[in-house]
Amino acid sequence: MALMLSVGIFVAAIMLPTFSQPLGAAAAGYIDARVDNIVFLWVYNCTLVNENLTEYYQESVGAYVDGLSVYLNGSSPEVTVLFAPYTSQRTVEGQLTLDQWNDLRRNLFTYGIGVMGAAPQHPDYFPHTWPVTLLLDVYFSDKTVLSIGYTKQDQLVSIQYGTWTGLLRPDGWPDVLGFNPVSDWLAADGHLEYGVLRFFEVITSSS
Repeated sequence: MALMLSVGIFVAAIMLPTFSQPLGAAAAGYIDARVDNIVFLWVYNCTLVNENLTEYYQESVGAYVDGLSVYLNGSSPEVTVLFAPYTSQRTVEGQLTLDQWNDLRRNLFTYGIGVMGAAPQHPDYFPHTWPVTLLLDVYFSDKTVLSIGYTKQDQLVSIQYGTWTGLLRPDGWPDVLGFNPVSDWLAADGHLEYGVLRFFEVITSSS
């Protein structure tokens, strides 16, 4: 199904995937089937980055964590932690082994998102409750992006599909063209707790 998405003066045709599987398994399968086309993961505006990682890096860097990227660079995925303000150009960098990358993505996607069913009730927009526990975008080489938003308080996960330019903005953030305003909603039921914990452990052990 194609959706014409208008963002400012830009109009993009997004080919939205259609699934016959349960939404959670379908979203995880969508990522797994395109894993070789992932450019990077981007995590931002959530407790994991702005609180957990900020607290972790306070002693060594003493700055607020603005975002985190995991670039799929051959056999050595690269981690970059971006600190605010971007004009300071302060980053912490590290590398993951393929085992760490596979551990990270499986616990988030296959064993987390992949076992969730559709939420029986959900709000009209994300986020509906605060704080946002996890906000993670998966950027693909065909200039599409899948966004996962999770709020622990109400145990809801929002899945949105969109497009990006394939470039980064001057502040180091991905240059997103827009998202489909309609989310797929999943009932988390605690299935992302371990994935979020492992994400933090893998990142802090490598950077």
